[in-house]
Amino acid sequence: MLLIQQRAMCDVELPKVDWRFDVTQNSPDLPSSTVWLVVNGHSILIKSKVIASFHVLDRKDYSAHGIPKNALSACSGWWAGAGSEYYLVFMTGRLALYCRELDETMDIPRFKLARSIAIPKIQAIETRPPLSSP
Repeated sequence: MLLIQQRAMCDVELPKVDWRFDVTQNSPDLPSSTVWLVVNGHSILIKSKVIASFHVLDRKDYSAHGIPKNALSACSGWWAGAGSEYYLVFMTGRLALYCRELDETMDIPRFKLARSIAIPKIQAIETRPPLSSP
């Protein structure tokens, strides 16, 4: 519902964003994740070899994680007392990716702008009319 409201307010088509987490086990109890952002079907590497198990955050949990309401999407990874959190905000023609590294022995840090990402175009799928029978 928030995305529809944002589209109506700024009259701009928002990109389709999702996360992908490729996880391998370095040992029986140690996950190693590669975090990908998928924008309009294009995969963008965010971070590799992160010792954490990641998941996409539900919008209802944004406030508890200090993520702004206007974030398009967010994810969190945690393992053995440390972790990472990411969220995306739409800016005209770009996405702003924010990140913070967490450690249970330290105060919770603020999110920092990690990078600005150009929004890839949606790839058109070529369609052909069905062959007609002779």
